[in-house]
Amino acid sequence: MLDRVPAFGTIAYDDVVRFHGHSCPGLAYGWRMTVTALAALRIRERARDEELVAIVENDACGVDALQYLTGCTFGKGNLIFRDWGKMAFTLIRRDMGAAVRVRVKTGGPVREMAREEQTRWILTGPEEEIVDCEAVTPIIPDAAAGMPSVICVRCGERTMETRTVTSEKGPLCRPCAIECMPGILLEKRMKPEQIIRILDMKPLAGEGGLFAEVYRSEKTIAVGGCPDGESGSRNLMTSIYYILTPGQISRMHRVASDEIFHLLAGGPVRMVRLDERSGSGDSVVLGLDMDAGERPMVVVRAGTWQGMELLPGAAFALFGCTVAPGFDPADFELGCRDSLIAGWPSFACIIDRLMRAC
Repeated sequence: MLDRVPAFGTIAYDDVVRFHGHSCPGLAYGWRMTVTALAALRIRERARDEELVAIVENDACGVDALQYLTGCTFGKGNLIFRDWGKMAFTLIRRDMGAAVRVRVKTGGPVREMAREEQTRWILTGPEEEIVDCEAVTPIIPDAAAGMPSVICVRCGERTMETRTVTSEKGPLCRPCAIECMPGILLEKRMKPEQIIRILDMKPLAGEGGLFAEVYRSEKTIAVGGCPDGESGSRNLMTSIYYILTPGQISRMHRVASDEIFHLLAGGPVRMVRLDERSGSGDSVVLGLDMDAGERPMVVVRAGTWQGMELLPGAAFALFGCTVAPGFDPADFELGCRDSLIAGWPSFACIIDRLMRAC
């Protein structure tokens, strides 16, 4: 694809593209970050075992470049995932006890470029304008070890013991534990279609998913910056139920008020937040596995672009969403795919997924 991109040993950028399936700014960042980190650690070939450890802080396209270049994989136990939504990798060299953390540099001209031009610049532009790389003090993880398995008392599937949740009836795998929220009995599992019927939920036009409004404050508050450019009023607060089922997404959008999402049942769900004021963005997971970085509540500040998708294995996700000042349809704006990708190229793949037709 780009003959000016130096190879890493015998690995060319095109090899990574074939492994990943396509070329994009996110993959290019992953290539550039990984090559920079490997050079800093004086590593010239892929890891054969666990001599090299990689810690990644997102699960976007760039991680595929890291896996292909370093040989760090989940199967070997030397790829560690921290779901922090940052375009940053840490590489640890066990034999030297050395580590570097590399991250995408903020700012730069990439936001003003077309997608293909962004990719080319990320791959071939000056390193000091693209990535930051610094030595860090590593906490070297233990080598991978086999763990005993137990049977989940709900689904009957064999599960690694260290990944189970203890219940009165015995060990539960995490998906079963997540779905068994308080008030939902094991013997009477609520299905999404039952929830939709009981709560009388309707399709949410534009955004996707289904909702049911449960509260709208009678009190109002004066607000400025209304869509018509004049001052106006909004209800003090509104609250809805909101649900996503397989095949549904919450498309990228923003509203003029603060929102608080509480996961009530199901999940986990990935939410992307893009802040136009600072140019920053992050990815958070709403779920109950807090040891893994999931959180049951997420705040989205007014004017922040946001979108959500179910993570693999999730049967549904039911939320309570509180909005203050209260939601008004005039305050809703659906995102533009090309503009969002231009503004946040490292989130290009998930933006693309969250801008498809619902």
